[in-house]
Amino acid sequence: MIHLHPRSIFILKEFLNTKSVINGNYLSKFANVSSRTIRGDIKMLNSLICEHGAVIQSSRGNGYQLEIMDEGSFYSFIQTYLQKNTVNHAVVPIDQKERVMYIVRRLLSSPNYMKLEDLSEELYISKSTVNNLMKDVKKLLGKYQLMLEKRPNYGVRVTGDEFYIRSCMSEYYFNRDIHIPMLQNEQYMLKLFNSLEIDMVKEIVLRSLKEKGMGLSDQEFENLLAHILISIERIRSGSVMKEIDIDTKDIEHTKEYAISRNMLSELEKVFSIHFPYLEGIYITIRLLGTKVTSYPTSEASSKEKTVNDMIQEIIQAVYEEMNIDVKHDEELKLNMAAHLYVALNRIKYGLNVRNPIIQDIKTHYPLAFEAGLIASNVIGGKINKEIEESETGYLAIHLGAAIERLKKTRKQKRCLIVCATGKGSAQLLKYKLIEHFGGLLDVVDVTSYYELKDCVLEMHIDFIISTVTIDFDLPVPVTKVNTILGKDDVSKVRKNLYEQHSEDISSHVKSELIFLQQHMDSREEVIQFLSDKIVKLNLASHTLCSSVLEREACSSTAFGNLVAIPHPIKNISKETFVAFCSLVKPIDWGGTPVQLVCLFSVKENNTSDLQYLYDFLYNILDNNSTVDKMISCVNQKEFKRLVHVK
Repeated sequence: MIHLHPRSIFILKEFLNTKSVINGNYLSKFANVSSRTIRGDIKMLNSLICEHGAVIQSSRGNGYQLEIMDEGSFYSFIQTYLQKNTVNHAVVPIDQKERVMYIVRRLLSSPNYMKLEDLSEELYISKSTVNNLMKDVKKLLGKYQLMLEKRPNYGVRVTGDEFYIRSCMSEYYFNRDIHIPMLQNEQYMLKLFNSLEIDMVKEIVLRSLKEKGMGLSDQEFENLLAHILISIERIRSGSVMKEIDIDTKDIEHTKEYAISRNMLSELEKVFSIHFPYLEGIYITIRLLGTKVTSYPTSEASSKEKTVNDMIQEIIQAVYEEMNIDVKHDEELKLNMAAHLYVALNRIKYGLNVRNPIIQDIKTHYPLAFEAGLIASNVIGGKINKEIEESETGYLAIHLGAAIERLKKTRKQKRCLIVCATGKGSAQLLKYKLIEHFGGLLDVVDVTSYYELKDCVLEMHIDFIISTVTIDFDLPVPVTKVNTILGKDDVSKVRKNLYEQHSEDISSHVKSELIFLQQHMDSREEVIQFLSDKIVKLNLASHTLCSSVLEREACSSTAFGNLVAIPHPIKNISKETFVAFCSLVKPIDWGGTPVQLVCLFSVKENNTSDLQYLYDFLYNILDNNSTVDKMISCVNQKEFKRLVHVK
């Protein structure tokens, strides 16, 4: 079998994650190699996948696209190939974020000091590059109150409270892909346990939970299993839990404590180790962070009131900040209550929650994520604790579902389909549109080009979707699409589904706020630069910069694809606007490379539905080809054409 360079595996994963065309320049910038090298990598990849039902096609002037002819054969091969390479450490990280994660894992798995020279050899990079990475390593460890201890001629090691060391290990030891079970694709635990030991732990945990009637989701179960495996490994190496900064007496009286002691009793016999009292408390806390626990009657009503008050305040804050009214969504209130009972336990005990889909939430549901941040600020203010980004992501899921339900209450837009290739193609297009837009779109009928005028006169419609060019005037807008609906076609149709259309975007994008090919070195410099320009135009006050940086501190606004969309934490500007800044070279934006910045701000006391604005920005960041053209653009006229504004 062909053995790929780590860079080629990185490129393959990009194709698996992106269904559209990927520009060669985008790949070369991301992998930090020449376009010629990328062409060689593509050729090697095709040699590997062509026998398994797929090929990477090259389109002159556009880029590359993965075409899958036999999905069953291809995905079966890919899963086996990537898992094998992961377990055998064949995949050496090539971008900064993955290198930082690799170093953190190596330091956590080593009881001794590690030399930077050894890390540089393992990563095939210079010692000076490793030194630069250590800044981000320190920052990441700092989130868990851990430190790097240096010793001349020995190297570095991680130090800190045992509770937080284990929390950090649970986050970074294991595979974070929600689509692959943890134990099928983890890297480091197989160094510490053989597969038989892992199976025994799994069996004991499952049996203990089943006997007490406690069911967990797959993710919750894997999280608990990870902590138990880490506890066993730490006890074996002499690192026992010596103190926990909480009142343990209440915990002893929960059913979760009984389950934990039962599990640990069996595990002691299997592994010939002893779990001291605090180890039982530790595992109990982990269980309390997965399911709603039973509270004493005296506490139950108080807990319920606290949660209900929080939900009401969250809903009100989302309405005031985003003009999204979900006050009457009872399903949201029930789901949010169930979530908060568990989440407040996690926050109370300082438990980290793993969220393997956090980046997908931020990228694909930016409006929901912003609502999640508002919810986190409300909760954090109530309990005087900072809410982690992963927890914010789960809050965003509930609020995102409510936003989707809200869309269904809007009046449907009526459209007519014009298709020149026959009824079969027209019906296929119709069902694809319904699949994408559901209850938002009412496809009234399908017709031919020659019958169009009569149809328009006979029925009330809001717009037309046509696969052919219409060269005569009509009283409603016409959206031209391909017969086989593509991503760009979906974007065009989406613009017609909201009261505001693409013309409204033009009023928010000002020529004075488009800056191309700028030389800057940091996210802070870009934000300060754009804020100064905006303030000079009297679009916002001098507090804009600090508000944008405050929002950035909550969660990075880099969404991948070399794009960042920073914005103030609250609606503070005098009008709604979007400012653009392209950079000559990518900069580090919270661990992610960024070369195109779209800073937007919503006017204070806004009463408009801004879903269209988020859709507009999402369509930019999600299209590799468009982003690459925008980054390369040197004049404003061409830039405006690319973003479809006047």
